Amino acid sequence: MGLLDGVKGMMTNAVVDKVSGVLGIENGMVKSAVKMFLPAIIGGVINKGSSTSGAGGLLDLFKNGGYGDDNLGDIMGVLGNDNKRSGWLDTGADLLGNIFGNSQSGVLDMLLSKTGLGKGVGGMLLKFLAPLVINKLAGVVKGNNLDAGGLSSYLNDQKSEVMNLVPGLGSLLGGGASTKMSASANTSDSTSEGGGMGFLKWLLPLALAACAIWYFMQNGDKKVTETTAPTTETSKVEVKEAPTRIAQAVEMNAEEGKTTDTKSMTLKAATTANYTDYDVNDNLDIVSGSGAVVHSSGSYDVDSENNILDGSGKVLISAASLPVTLRTKITSMFDRIKLARMKMMFSNMIVKKAGAEKTYALSDIKFKKEGHRIEGFSKAEVQGLAAALKSNATGKIEVHVHTADGKDGKENADFADKRANVIRDMLVTLGVNKDQISAVGKGNEDAAKAAAGKVDIVIK
Repeated sequence: MGLLDGVKGMMTNAVVDKVSGVLGIENGMVKSAVKMFLPAIIGGVINKGSSTSGAGGLLDLFKNGGYGDDNLGDIMGVLGNDNKRSGWLDTGADLLGNIFGNSQSGVLDMLLSKTGLGKGVGGMLLKFLAPLVINKLAGVVKGNNLDAGGLSSYLNDQKSEVMNLVPGLGSLLGGGASTKMSASANTSDSTSEGGGMGFLKWLLPLALAACAIWYFMQNGDKKVTETTAPTTETSKVEVKEAPTRIAQAVEMNAEEGKTTDTKSMTLKAATTANYTDYDVNDNLDIVSGSGAVVHSSGSYDVDSENNILDGSGKVLISAASLPVTLRTKITSMFDRIKLARMKMMFSNMIVKKAGAEKTYALSDIKFKKEGHRIEGFSKAEVQGLAAALKSNATGKIEVHVHTADGKDGKENADFADKRANVIRDMLVTLGVNKDQISAVGKGNEDAAKAAAGKVDIVIK
């Protein structure tokens, strides 16, 4: 049996129904997305393991991670338990970074464009499926006692069939060069060792960035183009001086009545440092390889594109310059912090703590315009609300949905009512007692809220 068919067999109707409830989207949308997402993940695995050396890397991953068909456990139990599900998704995030390397964002964007899912929902589904694929493949290896050569042959036999199911995947992964993927997934290790040609991974970007800034200053608003630069030693002083040089460029151009794209220059400067030895400690400080605190907890934030920002929103470290493993670790820890903060906030509201608000507007929940399907939502908000309600069993809320998406008042009321019940069902799926939640469709009673598609959580 091929790997794709084996993993499909795990996606029973019961599992699909449970995933549908967790994601807050219809069963059919999950089934449709899985048909595209599973081949994409398996295609990434095939791309990575199509050579003997790449397959050897997968064998090491299976061994070190304790993966195997018999370690899947109770999938339904995982989906129904907040802590287990969070741990599963964290594992999935790590695996996706290993499988796709720097291509991960491009692969997700391509899948979203083909399925119509929102980024939050699509990313969560991809994380859920990755451990299924790896566990199933590890089980195949174990059951057939495959070595690196045998695993490589097993994967290559399925390559054409799987890749054809996801047009464009091969080009995103670099044409199937497994050695290229392997290098991408292990950038941190090869660079930190300092041997061979590893230094070029950081030296060349430094040289290019320095040349680009110099060229910009010399040529006003002429377009900066990247050209082949000689490999010369570039001091990290260039990075430290970048803000000054950008300011000089702005001043020079202002005198000539020209504007400066400081955002792109800041991003370029932020990618010139070498962050491959950076880590995050238990206090959420970003530290260097020596353990020195580079950015202390509370002094930085992470945006939707995973760039590290300072308090004013300026890019400190661009996502592109961070090793995949570090980027995943930082975003995962921030997700947990956001979830904890939301749970605390909702708990304070439910127990009516002094100073707590009575109403909270969900900030990032979106419905398909012509119906009640959820296209995206904030995981931290929804799961934080669910956790707070489960911790305060006597607490009750009303979900108020406002909308002007219908063609008339009657349809607005219908849409709002159905959407409110979808949110109620999603919270129940997350373990909240249904008696704690009332769903109220407000239609377009409040014109301003209806125009903005507001969803309010009202404490009762």
